Amino acid sequence: MSETVTLIIMLTLCAIFYTKISAIADDNGFELTKFIKRPNENLELHCSLNNKHEKFNKNITVSWYFMKLCNLCTLSIHEFEKEEWELIDCNGSCSIILEINNTQPSGFYMCKMFPYHIDNFTVLQIEIVRTFEVEVTGLPNSPPEILYDTPNNVQVVKNSTVVLQCKCHSVKQVPKIQWFKKIIHNENEIDNEPVFFDSIREINFLESSYRPMPSSVKKIDEDIYLSKLIISNLTEDSIYTCVVVNYFGYKYRNFLISIQQITTQNEDEEDEERESIEINFTQSDKSLELFFIPLFLLIKGKK
Repeated sequence: MSETVTLIIMLTLCAIFYTKISAIADDNGFELTKFIKRPNENLELHCSLNNKHEKFNKNITVSWYFMKLCNLCTLSIHEFEKEEWELIDCNGSCSIILEINNTQPSGFYMCKMFPYHIDNFTVLQIEIVRTFEVEVTGLPNSPPEILYDTPNNVQVVKNSTVVLQCKCHSVKQVPKIQWFKKIIHNENEIDNEPVFFDSIREINFLESSYRPMPSSVKKIDEDIYLSKLIISNLTEDSIYTCVVVNYFGYKYRNFLISIQQITTQNEDEEDEERESIEINFTQSDKSLELFFIPLFLLIKGKK
């Protein structure tokens, strides 16, 4: 792959996992950026299109507005401009950056600025309008916990089917659960297994390659979530990893599936072994932890 290892890891994790910042846009280009904020932390909203432009717009007049969250509960994104916004005082002088502190509530924030400087020589004679949704949440500050009560390393017969099970406890937050497979093959070998991304088939880290696998999450009880990965026609030993993420951290487990050699005189036992087996995760080795460290940085968000 031509991209650097860092770029590949960041692109994959950014698309797979939660971040604190997300954006939605309509067909007309109207964009709403959402932030999740805890009560004990401050948040900066940037009116600029790019943080590199801020030093060129320090003296530009900026207006900030606020609207309570419930005002738009039943409205679509197209109806934003029809609502009444409250002008924020900013102590008489608003800047291109608005700091949201502990005393400010959840709601929608909008900024307007004119004109807009890209650099010291280029000035756009257009009004820049940006809209943000800020949700202040008092969710418990706790990462998810992976639950398991089944064998760690499992032996199965060749061509059997295995159902991998990743169960977790996440307090008042729906976690993201993502599966990875450690790839072991020749350079020219093409693996036909389904992948999570068509554009990024593998993530290279150190001397290993990992493949994102199709993943989904189902709530099975209060604060208990489950994800399963069905693997059919197993022909070789395999290592799979499950990563569980919420806003406050992540946990992961990996496990080994070994192919068992069975003699013809034990055909009855072989038939029993061919049944689907549900297994869970063991604590992985420390080297894998290095691979997922960028994940935690992405979750914390970039202001």
